[in-house]
Amino acid sequence: MPTGQESTEEQKAIVIELLAEGIHTIPHIAEVSKVCERSIHYLRKDPEIVRRIVAKAREALKSTLPKIYTALCKKAEEGSYPHIRLLINHIEAIEQLDTAVLDRNITFKWDLDDSKEA
Repeated sequence: MPTGQESTEEQKAIVIELLAEGIHTIPHIAEVSKVCERSIHYLRKDPEIVRRIVAKAREALKSTLPKIYTALCKKAEEGSYPHIRLLINHIEAIEQLDTAVLDRNITFKWDLDDSKEA
């Protein structure tokens, strides 16, 4: 039988999972997790919990991103202006990231003096 601490951690994990999905109401999350709505509101303000929610949401997004990208490209090819704009914005953002990475200088310092011992 789980201790109170283990039960609380399990309940937090359920709350985090449901909040990360982004489609559930607080009353529904409270019912499923057996955590009161007020506690869920407090959890949503905890930076560590928020970090865990974001990590879970990103993990879920990574698995569906190829499907989303394919659908976006298909709609853009069909001539949907909003989808074309999203696609262009996405490509521009990637290009800016690439440029930012290329603009950084990386310097290596090699110590070639073999006379030094570790």
